[in-house]
Amino acid sequence: MVEDIFVDLHEMLGMRPKISDIHWSKSAKVPLTRFKFDGGSVDLPSARDLHKFNT
Repeated sequence: MVEDIFVDLHEMLGMRPKISDIHWSKSAKVPLTRFKFDGGSVDLPSARDLHKFNT
């Protein structure tokens, strides 16, 4: 499930013209998505147990 979220996020971000260089690390202690937004670097941490929030 966590991988699905990263795949969906990557697809959504990839459609945005100002977003580039999308990378993610799902195996990190805190999964992280990194990308550039309009030339600036962004690190987007994710909750590890995302399934707990899916009600």
